[in-house]
Amino acid sequence: MSMKKLAAFGIALALGSSAMLGVPASADQGGNGEGCTPGFWKNHLDWKSYDDGTGATADDFVPDTDVEDALRIDVPGTAFESTTAIQALNLGGGAGVTGATKILLRAAVASYLNADAALDFPLRRFATGVNGEPSMQSELQRVLDSGKRSEILAYATYLDGLNNSNCPLS
Repeated sequence: MSMKKLAAFGIALALGSSAMLGVPASADQGGNGEGCTPGFWKNHLDWKSYDDGTGATADDFVPDTDVEDALRIDVPGTAFESTTAIQALNLGGGAGVTGATKILLRAAVASYLNADAALDFPLRRFATGVNGEPSMQSELQRVLDSGKRSEILAYATYLDGLNNSNCPLS
């Protein structure tokens, strides 16, 4: 990675703060709650066993579930049509909006699972979060609809921070 790209990535990480997203600082990464990484969820595929029992859609969310259906989002274009949850967890990154969307989908699937795994995860999939944050579904759709790499990366960075909080699951 060139120094210019590395500097741009650092700026994108800095811009992913709660202030840019309008999310309360109390829900920001590194101090409020629990979350497990995409790597954890890739290696623990019995997702139903982690269900918190709320009767939410996670009962039907398995590795081969279509991401757009599960997250109730519409990813613009056709690049991610029929992408499954396990495929999303294995996505890398890349250039442009497509690369940013890969990063976002990876973080979003982990967040979706964290929100239903009886964890102290501050976000909710389809309802207001514990600190008044918008639902993940509404924020995902908003940033995807923006078509702006910087907004997509900022939300992905925010979710990634939450997913890296503290995973008490095994």
